[in-house]
Amino acid sequence: MKYHFIGIDVSKEKLDATLICYESESDSEQQLAYTIVENNPKGFRRLVSWSKKNAGRGVKTDTMLFCCETTGGYDRALCDWLYGNGLNIWRESALQIKRSMGLRKGKDDKADSEMIAHYALRFRSKAAIYKPMDGNMRSLRDLFLYRQSLVAERRAKTVSAKEKRHISSKSKVDNFIYRDAQKAIDLLTKSIKECERRMLEIIKEDEEMYRHYLHLISCKGVGLVTSVMLIVYSDNFKGWSAKKMASYCGIAPFYESSGSSVFHKSNTGGYSNRRLKGILTQAARSAITHNPTFKQYYQRMKAQGKPHGVILNNVNNKLLHILFSLVAHDCDFELEHESKREPPPRRAGSRREVDRASETRKNFAFYLHMNLESSRYTSPEEIGNIQGANENSPRRGEIKLRRNEMKLRKNEIISPKNFPTPHWIIRNLYRGIYDFLHREVDELIIYNVSPPNL
Repeated sequence: MKYHFIGIDVSKEKLDATLICYESESDSEQQLAYTIVENNPKGFRRLVSWSKKNAGRGVKTDTMLFCCETTGGYDRALCDWLYGNGLNIWRESALQIKRSMGLRKGKDDKADSEMIAHYALRFRSKAAIYKPMDGNMRSLRDLFLYRQSLVAERRAKTVSAKEKRHISSKSKVDNFIYRDAQKAIDLLTKSIKECERRMLEIIKEDEEMYRHYLHLISCKGVGLVTSVMLIVYSDNFKGWSAKKMASYCGIAPFYESSGSSVFHKSNTGGYSNRRLKGILTQAARSAITHNPTFKQYYQRMKAQGKPHGVILNNVNNKLLHILFSLVAHDCDFELEHESKREPPPRRAGSRREVDRASETRKNFAFYLHMNLESSRYTSPEEIGNIQGANENSPRRGEIKLRRNEMKLRKNEIISPKNFPTPHWIIRNLYRGIYDFLHREVDELIIYNVSPPNL
């Protein structure tokens, strides 16, 4: 069966398109044609007609995949038009396409369109078909971005006016500049308030969106701007998790390691949305001041000697996870929310659906217990005596006593008398199991299994 991939390089006034044909039976590809059309509805119709003509008579639309880069707003009209006419369009990150195609010398629009078409062919199994936002969500997003630009403009005017007032000679011109700047600041403030009013109206029109908004603002420190940010960029909490949003905002730590000599924090600032991180940080600072949960956490970390920046980033993560939990559980904020509410059920097949490391340690503990001839189960009376070793912390005293019993006994445990065969491979296997368990002796207690009776 033949499939057709159309790579589109988008610019303000024109679209460069390259069509590639791929035949699944022979696993071969062929570049068929290249064209340039206008970036308007008339050009979109010409692009589709050209694609069907070069793909061959009787081509089905489900065998055609258009792919373009994210270029701000220049590609939105194309994506909406193709989606409205029943065609598949894949809108992919420009950086993702660039990094996946290896080294290149030189570039032009034709070469870029060909590169995009080859990218769509190569990664066709990962294609994410574009779906436009609904009317309310798009309006909310546009208002949010416009408000952010107004805030930046007001901040620039305010700083300029204050500096002018501080260093001016109080002449008539300086006074005029200062008064005119104040008028502009007042107008910008009114426009910002109007944007906020319209955003709230749009939220109230959607029942689900308004319910999520009420849950978010029930947490002290979170207001309209932070709530709208999360609703817009998570598509009203559909298909997004707290960890994914933390990574997108740039507050999730990543590390680079190689061998035994390279281990350091990875700089991922260029891959995150700094605007969202700034808004979330402001909400975290407000939560530290007014919310007892975050205030106590900040003071506890500060007493442990943690730097302010590290604590603030931790509060960002903590706040983001709690806000997503409020929406997942459909409830308002409450003190000690994390301990009262269980985590929402994870998706099937999730990597963290089961704590694999903990399960492995438990299995090794049981394996060691079954194969060592001197192992035995702990009686209820002995467990009671162990728990009484430390009345304030029974669990801690129990584990401490068990670790003391197993300390410096490694050579006896792996001695040949404990194995049915003296082969050195079996001995090394048990030695590795012991080394693994020596760091987590408390897992033996969880299974109600005592260390070997040495």
